[in-house]
Amino acid sequence: MSPTVGYLDLRNSSLEEVYRLLYAKLGDPQRKSGEDRAKLTDSAKSAIRDILATCYRRAVFTRVHAQLNHQAMFKSLAECCQGLQRLIMYVEPLQNRRLVAGIIAELDLIERVSSEPFTWSYSGTAGTIDGGKLRIISSLSELAKAIDTPLALPSSITEELFFSEEDANKPPEGHETWEGWIGRAGGFKG
Repeated sequence: MSPTVGYLDLRNSSLEEVYRLLYAKLGDPQRKSGEDRAKLTDSAKSAIRDILATCYRRAVFTRVHAQLNHQAMFKSLAECCQGLQRLIMYVEPLQNRRLVAGIIAELDLIERVSSEPFTWSYSGTAGTIDGGKLRIISSLSELAKAIDTPLALPSSITEELFFSEEDANKPPEGHETWEGWIGRAGGFKG
């Protein structure tokens, strides 16, 4: 089993334990959406800073064609995913936790694609990975806005190694967009 996949053996857990873990991971199901817009506490801001720090790595901000080593990129992205899984329960409010969950989903998509034969086409492996990275950058930008911190994208002076601000601000496009593999109701499109 992949080290980025967590599970709970229900045969050895009480319903109370399952509920407690789900509550910690997903938040209060009775909370109103307006409460999510409340001013963030210092601990909530700190959790988002930890998320941003965990994701601030070359493997996220660099285009696939510019990666020094694809194995190193996949390893770095897997480490990022593991770090996010440890931190997500501390992220408040729920809308921010959903952004982090989306980042984890994108990292999972990239990990699944990494086992396929590599293709450079827009609709191939490289396009899927770059699309996932751009959606991650978009979510990181939203998290940074939530704590009034600018997200500075790394830049390159020699060639297009890193995604530009213009790239990051474009809406996702192509068959590998969020809407392309996640349905509007949140279900997986198979």
